[in-house]
Amino acid sequence: MSCLRLNCSTTLTTLFAFTIIVGWLIISEMKNEIKNVKIAGISTINGVDTAQRPDQPTNPQGVFAKVTQRIDLISRAFLPWGGGVRGEDFYAWCTDPDSVDNSATGMFFIKIPKCASSTGAGVAIRISINTHQRINGMDKGNHTVTRKGCTNCCKAVYKHSKARTYFTNGHDFGRSMLWSIIREPTNRLISQTFFFEVSRGGMEPTDQNVLRTFKKYGKNEGNHQWAWLVTDMPERFQKEGFNPANESECIVRSIVNDYDFIAVAERLDESFVAMKILFRLELGDLLYLSSKTNGGYDDGGTGRCVKIVKANLSSSTQEFLDSKEHQRHFEMDNLLYAAVNQSLDKTIQKIGRSMFEEELEKYQRALKLVQEECTAFAKFPCSPEGELQLDMSTKSCYFNDW
Repeated sequence: MSCLRLNCSTTLTTLFAFTIIVGWLIISEMKNEIKNVKIAGISTINGVDTAQRPDQPTNPQGVFAKVTQRIDLISRAFLPWGGGVRGEDFYAWCTDPDSVDNSATGMFFIKIPKCASSTGAGVAIRISINTHQRINGMDKGNHTVTRKGCTNCCKAVYKHSKARTYFTNGHDFGRSMLWSIIREPTNRLISQTFFFEVSRGGMEPTDQNVLRTFKKYGKNEGNHQWAWLVTDMPERFQKEGFNPANESECIVRSIVNDYDFIAVAERLDESFVAMKILFRLELGDLLYLSSKTNGGYDDGGTGRCVKIVKANLSSSTQEFLDSKEHQRHFEMDNLLYAAVNQSLDKTIQKIGRSMFEEELEKYQRALKLVQEECTAFAKFPCSPEGELQLDMSTKSCYFNDW
């Protein structure tokens, strides 16, 4: 999870002003007839989206070159929260953050570095606040969010911690919502390298330096995302010489089954629309502003602004990333990524393609309005000129972004 994680040590005046503006924009825009709206097509391989955002490096060979149809047995459609074994209380996960006996309850957003985690943390906080309001009928503005948590909201966890640290005494499936965001493994590696090593570490992005860093990260933490998501670490996993790749299908299946939802960074709009439907959320719960862009500035909680250097890879470096030598370090994460992509496809199919595309169109229209109308009002830790503005950003609910 990357992160500018949302925090407000003061009352969320700015956040709720933002919510009011967003609501007004959406209502005003919906009054106009919008004709000939075309939803962007989805490029897929084996039913899995491979489209990249413009600011992301691409992996031409594709992560799915080695993935077989076994992912169909590992993946599943994510189901609506509530009902069935969980009873009919669809918001039983919304527990009191001040209760001392609810350590395994509430919303848990597992925040993996460099996986759209700033955005995910913001969404988790907004869901927590807005759901609490809807359940209790409270007025907007009666909430505070700090590094330690929030008041007058549902319990929500959204910091950089691995999932298993929260469930040492078990997992209360009936009173918790567990979700995360994952990213194509090579794209995450590139982002990590250019964010931490080049932008913040000052490393010169020569082919030699970049390749050396890729090799180091690949060898030491290639299968990075599964290790953050697994909710239990059996004793055999901890024995010297244990190779998780030997049980890759079992581990990935357990992750997919344990989570209420796993979003895909490269398919964020689709993922959030699916969450809206499954968790009975509202449109405003899932809207967001981009906190970091290539060429902009970031403070990462360090107290100084650094320019985010855009990744620019040579053809030889890209060839290395696509090579068997490199990809063998990412077997687990590649399988996980493929399974989660197919799980999202299955979820959309179960919801119904026609209904889903209608909801997606509404969401993308609202998101476009927010990006156009609200970006100028948001205050991030660093100004567009690279000046630190922590006081203003705190009131806009951002802190410690990486």
